[in-house]
Amino acid sequence: MKKRWIAFLLALIVLSGLALPVMAQEKPEDVTLRMLICWTGLSFLKPDDQVNNAIGQVIKEKTGVTLDIDWINTTEVETLNLEFSKNSDMPDIIMAAYGPGAVVTSDIINKAANEGLLLPLDNLIDQYGPNLKNVGKVDVSEGMQAMLNDPEVGNGATFCLPIHTAKTPDEIINWGYTVYCRGDILKSLNVDPASITTSDDLYELAKKIKNGNFVDTMGNPVIPASCWVNGWSYECFCNSFRYRTISGWMLDENGNVTSPWFTDLVEKEALFMRKMINEGLYDVESFTQDDATSKAKYATGRVALTGAHWYHIDANTRDLELAHPEMRYEPLGPILDAKGDPQTGANIRLTGVEYTGCMMLTKDCKNPEAAIKYLNFLNSDEGKRLAYLGIEGEDWEWHNGEPRMTEAFIEEMEKDPRYGINRGIDSIYTFGCAQIENAMYERARNWKKEDDKTLETVQEMYPLYIYEGIPLSYYQEQYPGYEDFRFALESIGFNLDQAYFAASDAAAIKMIERYRKALISIGYEDYMNFLNEIYKTVPGVIL
Repeated sequence: MKKRWIAFLLALIVLSGLALPVMAQEKPEDVTLRMLICWTGLSFLKPDDQVNNAIGQVIKEKTGVTLDIDWINTTEVETLNLEFSKNSDMPDIIMAAYGPGAVVTSDIINKAANEGLLLPLDNLIDQYGPNLKNVGKVDVSEGMQAMLNDPEVGNGATFCLPIHTAKTPDEIINWGYTVYCRGDILKSLNVDPASITTSDDLYELAKKIKNGNFVDTMGNPVIPASCWVNGWSYECFCNSFRYRTISGWMLDENGNVTSPWFTDLVEKEALFMRKMINEGLYDVESFTQDDATSKAKYATGRVALTGAHWYHIDANTRDLELAHPEMRYEPLGPILDAKGDPQTGANIRLTGVEYTGCMMLTKDCKNPEAAIKYLNFLNSDEGKRLAYLGIEGEDWEWHNGEPRMTEAFIEEMEKDPRYGINRGIDSIYTFGCAQIENAMYERARNWKKEDDKTLETVQEMYPLYIYEGIPLSYYQEQYPGYEDFRFALESIGFNLDQAYFAASDAAAIKMIERYRKALISIGYEDYMNFLNEIYKTVPGVIL
């Protein structure tokens, strides 16, 4: 009778629409994880309040994790070497460049993994990270997959999780990488942006700007040409002297693999930049300036010509544009490469990324379980939408089966360009997300910006070139003497920008010739014979 009475009560509850009490889910343990972002120029993504912003609070509720982020103060190589040399008190999480296209930082990371300074992630992912199991498997290049699974690095364990990868090749986006100029200056000089197609055109424009006596919003003379943190990205100005390939190697007139260092392109670039610097057209300070210094220059429109992605320029000049819409930066070009093609370092791509930012847990990570649970949440559909678009109903809403930003969010952004970042949207919480539906997110953000065709214009200037195969650069470490060869290269300590500051053109050429002789003395010819054999005999190898 008692059992029947209980069954009757349960049926009555169901029929009446009442619900039994639900057991409360266990609240995740609160933990603060220290993360190092080892990538220059990204601190503009930092919310004013890293702890109490809207997105951070949702993530804390879901995962218990609060981020305490350190931003890079020097170069990526110096920062990684410093952190790993301490052997203690390292950050819980490090984000840094990894892959065949990020040779030096990759070498440092591999060494750290072999020395036990990084945690193997496989067991942690098996237990706490179901959304992470496919990361780095289908969204990166063949060469990077091979690096991620190299049995000679940490006994073949997983140490790096690639981030900011595209979900499919169709989601790969050219983010608008070229040279830009203040619009009011172009108008005053009556210059058509599309007429600037070579590095020499940029030089002539920079001369006109210098002689035009233009000023910034504070009345200070403009800097004809500059860039952002630590020289990023002065190479946009040198595109006419860059022979664009995935690997960085090129073919000579006989069809043999060679380095641009053994062509006249390197001399042309050195003399071009030396001319820009000596004539006061290029900002010398920009090669070593920090983030705050670069931002201060753009806040007042002090820089006339600059090179970077449109996303970076737009995010850092919105206040200037709101107050002075005539000063909005406009894209120039396309600036053609040494082959006469509209190619840059950003629009020639593999079907999967060749290198990207990767997340690593150090041996000092205070709570690896919480860190993996945090990354696992970010890689759920809910987590990605939260990181890139914000809170449903407040920042975005569904429309015809796709998300789009709300009218209220767009209005706030028009009043304060940093409103989204300060809420935590498209900011620090994207460090951890992989396999992104970039195109859908861009449609969500820009559905009301039908009149802003800047990014679309640059994408048309520089269409994507997608290649399949393994770049030759991946095989270079298989050269029997590579360790000695690499050590010798690094010990020379030569960077091309040293020739930019030579006392004369002749001195710059002499520096380049001295570098070439040094390369030959340490076995360059044998090294190139090895690479040529690989290129000509191994199927699927590309430059």
